[in-house]
Amino acid sequence: MDLDIDCLREARVENVERLGRALGLRLPDKKRYDRRAYVRELVKTVMQGLRRDSRSKYYD
Repeated sequence: MDLDIDCLREARVENVERLGRALGLRLPDKKRYDRRAYVRELVKTVMQGLRRDSRSKYYD
């Protein structure tokens, strides 16, 4: 299943955080950002992690 950035934006923040942790990503610090900025940074981080994970499967 392919997730795109729009899917991540529409998902609940808790679920995106859970996905990020499952990928072993370092999530952004909640205290540094207001909520909207935190969600943007979280989605960006998780999307990059998904792309990296996808690429690593092709090269392993």
